[in-house]
Amino acid sequence: MSKLYQTLENRENVDEIEANGPYLCNRSDAWLGPGYYYWEAFIYWAHHWGKTCYGLGNYVICETLLDLKTISILNLLDPENLYDFQECINAIQHLYPSRKLTVPVVIKYLKEHTSFPYVAIKASGLLSPINIDSNRYIKFNPTMESVLDLRPQVQICLLEKSVIGDNNFKVIFPQEYASGYAI
Repeated sequence: MSKLYQTLENRENVDEIEANGPYLCNRSDAWLGPGYYYWEAFIYWAHHWGKTCYGLGNYVICETLLDLKTISILNLLDPENLYDFQECINAIQHLYPSRKLTVPVVIKYLKEHTSFPYVAIKASGLLSPINIDSNRYIKFNPTMESVLDLRPQVQICLLEKSVIGDNNFKVIFPQEYASGYAI
């Protein structure tokens, strides 16, 4: 089971959140298009997003446990999926040479022009520019710039809310809202 975290604004409505979550993200700048966004594995990113978007102390983090092996995922961390994704980018650029392509534009094209069998999309972003001196990275070799990201920003975008099942969305932060729920 994978731990997935969704960050929401704290409106002191925990019961409503747990009854109705996860919540759809329809923002125009969503990394992977419309969907139910989670951070995978690293709660650090859920806190980072909360502090950045809502301010310190003004957010809640919800957890969903999901066996990702049981659902169909377009995994943009997998080399084979990335190769196919790049082929799609090339095809779109050939058809529409002046079109500005972003990840959500390519995903939307795939949904509209292919038999898109996925209920989720998985991707990892990189901060730009990368500060390789931070404790988030470790060099593979001291004389090279290549690094291993020890805390990758892995996002899971569920396209269907039903994938998580019932009673699988619990507030775990802040602690006072997580009554009886172990973190």
